Amino acid sequence: MITAPGCGACRRLHQLLDALAADGALPPVALLRVDAERAGGLLEELAVFHLPALVPVAGGGLGAPLAVPLARAPLLAALAALAAAPREPPAPGLR
Repeated sequence: MITAPGCGACRRLHQLLDALAADGALPPVALLRVDAERAGGLLEELAVFHLPALVPVAGGGLGAPLAVPLARAPLLAALAALAAAPREPPAPGLR
């Protein structure tokens, strides 16, 4: 997930994820936090124009940012779908 310290929606996402983790409801996915202020090149490469952005990673590649409302049910559904997605082998050299 790509967020920024001064972003209100990003703080809301962090709060939702913390609440899901505290409730034990967070699906088994790895969530990596990327600071948008330090990753301008990545934002440009992924064409991320709005924060927060959830970007799936599979098989050593980055997917398109997900459009998910910042509410418990849609966020849980999106994360559960990612957790259930078939695993692709890592790209060569990324093992």
